[in-house]
Parts: sequence; C-alpha cells; structure tokens
Amino acid sequence: MAVIEPVVHIFTSAANGGMEHYVAAMIGEQYRAGYQVLVGAIPRSPAWNVLENSNVKLFPLSVGKYFSLVNIMRVRNTLHDEKAAVVHIHTGKDVWLGAEVCFGTRSALVYSAYMNVAPKHDLLHRVMYRRIDAFGSSSEQINCDIIRHFGASPESVFSLKYGRNLPSDEELRKLRAEGRRRLAIADDEIFVLSLSRIDKQKGIEEFVRAMRILNLHNVPDIRFGIVGSPTQSDVSFDGVPVYEKDAVALQSWLQLFLRENNLENTCTLLPNQSEYMSLLAAADIFVLASYGEMYSLAVIEAMSCGAAIIGTDAGGTTEQIGKDPAGHGLRGILIPPRNTDALAEAIASFTAQPELRKLRGEAAKVWVRTHHTIKAALAQVDAAYNFAINSRRAKIAGCRVTLNGQI
Repeated sequence: MAVIEPVVHIFTSAANGGMEHYVAAMIGEQYRAGYQVLVGAIPRSPAWNVLENSNVKLFPLSVGKYFSLVNIMRVRNTLHDEKAAVVHIHTGKDVWLGAEVCFGTRSALVYSAYMNVAPKHDLLHRVMYRRIDAFGSSSEQINCDIIRHFGASPESVFSLKYGRNLPSDEELRKLRAEGRRRLAIADDEIFVLSLSRIDKQKGIEEFVRAMRILNLHNVPDIRFGIVGSPTQSDVSFDGVPVYEKDAVALQSWLQLFLRENNLENTCTLLPNQSEYMSLLAAADIFVLASYGEMYSLAVIEAMSCGAAIIGTDAGGTTEQIGKDPAGHGLRGILIPPRNTDALAEAIASFTAQPELRKLRGEAAKVWVRTHHTIKAALAQVDAAYNFAINSRRAKIAGCRVTLNGQI
C-alpha cells in the first residue's frame, strides 16, 4: 500500500556523482507516483537543480554537518507544518541531522545507505542509530553489514534495489547509433567506456595504464572513452562547483599520461554529461575498476544497454556481475582490484571473443530488466516506509503504556 502521508527527504550532499543524481531522480519518481514529498537540500547543488526541474517542493539546508542548529530548526519546522510521517535520509552525515530532528517527534526515520558502512558501536553512535526505524541498501552484503555494524534488527533492514526507466530494444538501437555518431566510432571499432567520477578509488589510473598495455600489443580496432569530472566536494554561493584537490591532480595526470603515451587519438575524454545513455549504448565493453564499490548505478545502466561488463571482484560489483560455482563472472568478467594487467587481459579477452561479449551483455540486460525497474524500486521503498511508520507508532504506544504503569 502506498504511503499517502508526507515524506521529508534530507539530502545535504553537494557532490555531482551517480548517487546524487539517483537520489534526486528517485524522489522525482515518488513525486510523479503521487507521494507528498518535500526535500531539504543544498541550493544550487546538482541534486537541488534536478529536483527543482521536477517541480518537487524544496527547502534550503547547509552542507552536511554533525550538528547545525539552523538545519535542525528548518527541518523540525517542516515536520511540524507538514505533519510528516517519514523522514528519509541518504548520507552518513545526514543520519545525525535526521536523528536530531526526529527525537521527540512521531515521524519515522528511514536511512538508505549508498556507501560502505563502518561499525557504529560507541555510545553516541548507538543513540543516534537507534532512532532509525528502517534501513536499506541495494546491496545484500551491505544489508548484512548494517545488521552487524549498526545493531539493526534483521526485520528493519530492507532490500532497496536501484530502479531505473530502462530503454527498450528499439530505443537502444537509436541511442547506440546516436552515441557512436557523436564520438565518430566506426561500425567495426570496439568501444570500451568508463563512466565515473575522476577519483583514484574508481580505478581510473589502472584503466589508462591498461590502454597503454593494449596499445603496445597492437590490439586492433579498439577505442576508449572516459566520462567524468573530478569529485565535487561543495558548491560555491554562486553555484560554481568546488572539486577535491586530489581528484583535480588526478585529472591533470590522466591528461598528461594520455599525451605522453600517444593515446589522445585512441581515448576520448568527456566531463560529466547530462545525457549519457547514448554513450553507454555506444559501448561494447564497460569498465568499472573501482577499488571497492558498494553497488554501482553506472554498471546497472551499462547492463541495461547490453554492454559486456568488466568490474572488480570487490563489494557490490561482485553481486551485480555474479559468479558461477567455479568463480567465473555470470554477467561479465570479474578482476582483482588495483590490477592493471588483469584489466588489460579482460579487455583483450572480450575484444577477441565477440560471442562471449554478446552472451555476457545479454545476460546482464535480462538481469537488470528483472531486478531494477522503477515499479519494483518504489514498492520496496514503500514497504520500508510502512514498516518504519508502524514500528515508530508501536514504540510510541509502548512508551505510553510504560509511563502509565500498565506494563
């Protein structure tokens, strides 16, 4: 049953990554599905801009801090005015704000985890995380970690799979033609794409070093693409992105490496794109060489386009690609993290075996269309909301019974 009472989202990330765009997109889907949603976010941040264009009601917050009296008062006033049944938080820092505003209220608190979770066993963290009524993530491993690290009860932890509006086969054909035309990729060329933040943890360095290996071995008819911008840490008052220094340095190194190794004509570099599905559809092989990924939205979208996936055997990427009893990837190729040689070998393997490439790509597309639809995602979020509301009301009723001496 759909939640018809107001839901307030707290989202104080100013970054410009896949998680930020996904959260904003899913809130927009809730709004279109009839939810009463309000969002506290950072003005002029990427998430704010997406939601503003979706006509979702917004109110301003400052960048996530462990304690902000201004943020607390703004959210508490919103909860009071709107009589919100649920507060939904999406980052670790926002756990603090969510718990602080919900203490002493009837609002249920729901936490979606999009990053790896660490133990929270000290007294202060236990108090904060105990206020959360329902948890969830797209990764089954992370859900197990939530139970272990947060002390959450198993029944309060939900599978909240990413949901996407997936392209039809006809749409894919058009997108592929558009993307390859856009990048001037010939029909007989194999296009290998990476789409992520320019960040060391994403394995970008290993990816370009693998290009050099393949170039030295004269692997024929292959083109590369890297789509992404340095990790964004903040946004200035006038809306200008503020990037992490290490990520900017990595981008400079990347450009220099391609130039010094004569790879500039082989690899196309593009910043973050508002329209990137045609680029994913253009790809024959998609690479995510992260050192430890929770559960990649880019992998899901590349799978939905039928690309053959190469990912590291670490975290949620292992779940996404899957393994057979012998440890081989079911929907792609799994490689060890930080291993340039293994990455180059995997790309060469898919390049030399078009039938294997097609087989793995089709298996991935079927899997995504089964598990990652918008309809399924909204149903899972709704189940978490209803559990949280009922759990919170039961706790309030239990407190009243205890206070009245009627145990």
